[in-house]
This record gives sequence, C-alpha cells and structure tokens, in this order.
Amino acid sequence: MYTGEIVEQASVEDIFLKPMHPYTQALMRCVPKLGESKESSYLPPIPGRVPSPTNLPPGCIFAPRCDHAREFCRQKHPELREVVPGHFICCHFAEEIAEAEWQPPEGLVPELTTRGRRENAGEPILQAEHVKTYYKQRGKSLISLFGLGKKQYVKAVDDVSFELPKGCTLGIVGESGCGKSTLGKTIVGLESPISGKLKFLGFDILAPVVKRNERLVKELQMVFQNPDSTLNPSFSVGYQIGRPLRRFRKVSHNQ
Repeated sequence: MYTGEIVEQASVEDIFLKPMHPYTQALMRCVPKLGESKESSYLPPIPGRVPSPTNLPPGCIFAPRCDHAREFCRQKHPELREVVPGHFICCHFAEEIAEAEWQPPEGLVPELTTRGRRENAGEPILQAEHVKTYYKQRGKSLISLFGLGKKQYVKAVDDVSFELPKGCTLGIVGESGCGKSTLGKTIVGLESPISGKLKFLGFDILAPVVKRNERLVKELQMVFQNPDSTLNPSFSVGYQIGRPLRRFRKVSHNQ
C-alpha cells in the first residue's frame, strides 16, 4: 500500500519471492537480517519521501521515487490490474519489471517455498470494494474560511478492494502514512468511508461502530500494537479489561 492506494496484491509467497512493483521490491531490499549490523550489511533506502496526501504527484504516485519511471509514468495514473493469475499490480511496466531477475531476501526462500498453499480457502468473511476514506482539508484562503470555493480532501484510503477468505490472514504492508491504520479503522467502524462497500460475515459494515449491532461489534474488533493507543490513561487497567467482558456479558457483574 502506498499513499492510500494498493499498488500490489498477491499471495505471501509471490509478494516475497516474485514482487513486480518497484515499491514492493524497494521495501524488500530494506528487510534487515538477524545477526547482521549496519557495519556488516547495508540496507538501501528508498530515495525521496512519501508525498503528502494533500499534494500527490500527477500520474503514478510512486514515479518520483521509482528507478523505472519514465515520462509516461508521470503523466498517466496506472490502474490496478491482474498481470498474472492472482497477482495484481498498479504499474504501467509490470511485465517488463517482472522479466528482470529478482533476488528475495536471504533466508526467506526455504521457509516460504516449503509452505503448502491453501487450495480450498473458505468463503470470504471480509470484503472491501472500492473503499474510499477521505478527510476534509481546511483551506487557508479567506474564501475557504467562509465555506466557499472548491473543497479539498486528504485521500487517506483511495479505491481499495480485497477479499479475506475464512482461515486466511491478510497482511497490508507500507511505509508510515500510506493509509494502513485508516483502512483498519474504517473496517472496525472508527472512521467512515465516503464511498465503497464493506461486508463482514455477509453484513454491511459501512456504518460507524456506534450504529452496528452487538454481534458485529463483538466479532470484529481491533488489537492495537501500540500500548499508548490500547489503554486509556483516564481509566484503570482493571476497568478497561473488564469493560468488554461486561459489555458482551461474558461473566457476571460480580465476577
């Protein structure tokens, strides 16, 4: 994922062993190896910076940082398309890049190639179709202060689609600010999308969390990786651990 858009979508094996998008390949080159230090190995950084969502470049959003970029890339935005079965790329020259030999990070090949593919994946439990989550941007001009003029938006999540079958795990990878957290918050109902479709267990989950029924709230929750975001300092740890148990009537009030 890059600046709110999915630029490559495939199985875990293909993402690591056969990445076709220049951004994915650049991320893989930055994978650190256990037992090595900055003195013994070099992790090539991705040149440039992630563009601001309020000032995206024309054409391909990764073109300013891409080693394969051409003038056509800077003029026309590529569409996410299926280059090979099950492998979707948002790049004008994906086939050409795929022909070049890719060397996956050392140590990944034995582990990934020995894993069996899940041939009989279950029905999708989570589906997203063309989901967009935009934030209104407050303008600095006098016209904007009065609510006039053209409205501007930060495209935190822009036209994201995927399916998550039962029994499978979906990983969304990207640099800070690419839209991963906003997508997660949109799915659990903490942010409201402006368009698209979201379904969980067959239920429409476009509504914010406060308007969802109890079953959906119970079955679809977020596990925060950051302790500062997990626990509210205004409440005790005991209260916060007990709240979902009381909310979903898992134990009696006395317990």
